[in-house]
Amino acid sequence: MIKRFLKDDSAVSVSVGSILIFSISVLAFIMIMNSFFSMMDQTEETVTREEFETYGNDMALQLTSVDTIISNTGKEGVNSLKYDFTIPNKVAGEYYSVNFSNKSNEITFESQNHVKVKVPYSVCNTQVEKTTIYSSSTNHYFFYNSSKNLIEVH
Repeated sequence: MIKRFLKDDSAVSVSVGSILIFSISVLAFIMIMNSFFSMMDQTEETVTREEFETYGNDMALQLTSVDTIISNTGKEGVNSLKYDFTIPNKVAGEYYSVNFSNKSNEITFESQNHVKVKVPYSVCNTQVEKTTIYSSSTNHYFFYNSSKNLIEVH
């Protein structure tokens, strides 16, 4: 009887089959969830880039407008000029920084999850102060300082 019990493997195939089906199901579920989260990250990054480009183009246009106003009125005619602009506190749920470079004439947006977008701007008669602002702060504006012939960013 013991020999027959040791040679009987009819129950083994059912147990092994159940364990294999369960393991394959768990692995398939993990792979599907992983691909879902990967697609969500890519979508979030795309939304962040597009929003940064939109706000960057708007800022570049506003800088050009300030430069044009100064050019049309003459540097001596403008003592100071303040131009308010708004940016949202968060983009895709993340705070971000905005860096103004006066060497490359670029506005660089960078989020906390390291999405970085550079937007060029053009000014002919003035320079833009090299500075970094943060989205978490309030009351952003461009200020023309006539003594330095410089557009400061606050």
